[in-house]
Amino acid sequence: MVIKIRYMVTTIIYLTLLLSLASCANFQPEPPKKHRQPQIVLPSVPDQVEQSHYAAIEQKGNNDVKSGNYRLALNSYNTLISKYSGEDKKRILAKTEALLSIMKNSDLEVVLSSKKSHIPESMLLYRVGMNYAQKQKDNQKAKEVLTRFVLAYPNDPKIAEVQEILKNIETLSFSKNTIGCMLPLSGKYERFGKQALRGIQVAEQELKELYKDQEIVFIVKDTESKDDKAIECIKELAQTNAAAIAGPMVTSEAAAKEAQEQQIPMICMTQKSEVTATGDYIFSNFITPEIQIEGLVYYAKEVMGIDNFAVISPNDKYGERFTSLFKDAVVKGGGEIVVSEVYSDNQTDFSDAIKKLVSVKNAMLPALESELPSENSEPQQTDTASAVKIAIFIPDSPAKVGMILPQFLYHNFKDAYLLGTNIWHNNALLKISPEHLQNVVITDGYFPKSTKPEAARFAEAFKAVYGEYPGFIESIAYDTASMLIKTAMDSVVDSRLTLKNALAGNIIYNGATGETMFEPNGNAKKELFFITIKDNQFVEIGR
Repeated sequence: MVIKIRYMVTTIIYLTLLLSLASCANFQPEPPKKHRQPQIVLPSVPDQVEQSHYAAIEQKGNNDVKSGNYRLALNSYNTLISKYSGEDKKRILAKTEALLSIMKNSDLEVVLSSKKSHIPESMLLYRVGMNYAQKQKDNQKAKEVLTRFVLAYPNDPKIAEVQEILKNIETLSFSKNTIGCMLPLSGKYERFGKQALRGIQVAEQELKELYKDQEIVFIVKDTESKDDKAIECIKELAQTNAAAIAGPMVTSEAAAKEAQEQQIPMICMTQKSEVTATGDYIFSNFITPEIQIEGLVYYAKEVMGIDNFAVISPNDKYGERFTSLFKDAVVKGGGEIVVSEVYSDNQTDFSDAIKKLVSVKNAMLPALESELPSENSEPQQTDTASAVKIAIFIPDSPAKVGMILPQFLYHNFKDAYLLGTNIWHNNALLKISPEHLQNVVITDGYFPKSTKPEAARFAEAFKAVYGEYPGFIESIAYDTASMLIKTAMDSVVDSRLTLKNALAGNIIYNGATGETMFEPNGNAKKELFFITIKDNQFVEIGR
């Protein structure tokens, strides 16, 4: 009985416990009420252990400075710059700046190029540039680094100081009595380089006589007719404090990029007018295709009164370029291209082109005949055929011209007005029968027997030294070297910058090749020489 009672009690207790657990499973506690508590922001300072650690790093850096272990000291300060803020960071930056002032650039440039550096780049650039300027006396590198500083950090507190240093560097690195001359004295274009050198040597003699109180210096560099050598020459001349560079000739594009980067005024001697687009320190003094064509068309139209033009040109790059320029100039000047024919390199029969010219000329005759005097007018000797003026442009060598011209007479095309570029100014053209060389007009950049005072004076000075008259290459080199020295010696010119500005300042230079001035794009605007043939000799027109 007792056992049964105990069993029942146990059962009741067990069932009660199960019911309690079940009720707990269905119980959803009420969410606590939200209360706004003030947000507590802990200061972002190292804990006591970290503070002690950073203090140890700083002390180590200080000790390394005292013992001369500058690189180790800089490593310590670099670490702290990334960890500290506020006044602590200012203190470390001040120590870093003081340390940089006693370190070598070989170490500083490693830090400057490191991706792990936390030192401000402006601080590093300033110190590296100042070291080059004040300790190493390397003005070129100082200029490069400090210019980078000015461009990247125009609002830095030290900007005024740096700009003043750059101005002083520009003045100190400028020897107004010295120019570099870059010529192809060896290699593929050696012949042209040696021709130019002779002109420069005559200029040097005259300039030394003109500036007796100054030591005029010409530093001649051989480009070897190679682009990479020309770039090397520019870098070498940049270190000599040369005021400017005369040349180069055939390596102008590569050299121009380097000269612009080094900011050295350079007057190239090339007909590639596009080279001046490299930058504002690059000029070109030469007779370009554009100059020649504009001169030819202007003379034919304005002086000779010709409105009708024909082109007979070779199917090559030279012919294509000059033909395109000629047609544009004629249209721009209000003229008309009545015939345009192209021939192949091996062509010898030009009758088709000439027959077209005859046909065009004959078609013009009726209009002219209607303008002839009437029967009651005073008699005049008028040849209607000769009254039709057509100027024929042939952009080719004297050898090819010598094949074309006789065929004009064969097809009864008389009184042809012939226009040619400077390649016609060659004794080979005089071998053609004089009867075919009537009414010839040739443009060139120099004529040794000119009556222009400067051209004639240079011709005689050159002949006195070398026993022969100079050509265009000699004269253009003479003028280029002379204008650089004479411009640099002006009292207002005290740097490469002011020299560059003076060259671009619309100054007219009167030299062996006539009057020259530089247009805003850096290309020379030149006075041309117009030449014709009389008594089987080249003679200057209008002189």
